[in-house]
Amino acid sequence: MGSKSDSALVKKYCENHYGELFVFGYLCSHHFEMIEYNNLRMIVSRLEKQGFLKKISKGIFIIGETKENIDDLVFMHYTNNGNGMPAGEYLLFKLGIIEKEPEIKEIYSRLAVGNRQIGNIKLIQNMSSFLKGNPVNINLLIELISSLKKANETEALALTIKISELAQKYDDSYLLAYVRYDYGRINFIKLESFLNSINISNEVMKIYETKIRNIDKSK
Repeated sequence: MGSKSDSALVKKYCENHYGELFVFGYLCSHHFEMIEYNNLRMIVSRLEKQGFLKKISKGIFIIGETKENIDDLVFMHYTNNGNGMPAGEYLLFKLGIIEKEPEIKEIYSRLAVGNRQIGNIKLIQNMSSFLKGNPVNINLLIELISSLKKANETEALALTIKISELAQKYDDSYLLAYVRYDYGRINFIKLESFLNSINISNEVMKIYETKIRNIDKSK
């Protein structure tokens, strides 16, 4: 494909996604894979000089103008359509369990490439599925259980109520299908322990060990 056609393709994408984020690394491998890397880089550089793209972090641009706060724009990009969710204290703030919004807002996202910070948003790569419904309840369950240790008495009570509510919807099939090993072994141990404590039948660690064996075999 010639450079003029490449430029037109990228510019058309920008016109169709005005006010959104342009994430070079992700688009390079998921949307513009037919364009040679260095050619795409030069096209992006030209668009930046022409004002079509405005850099907010390395490899990340805003397309055109937007009235959105940068943090809000980054949050929407990395969490919409089941691609991510708030994590840590930011999740607790979003759920109303703590009152103070954390200065650094952690987000798990399938779209993140490694871990990085953009403004006040800290992106943590997590390839789980965050679709709404039962699958996201499993992700929430794991995250909230891991938050119990640091919670004060009032927060722990609110967390326990929320966790117990989510645990009633637990299903091994969703854990197997939608949750990745990214959380780490200790989080699966805590999940199994909590489910056992309220007599919810589960095979959490069996599923975890199966996931790890499959990962090892694929290496």
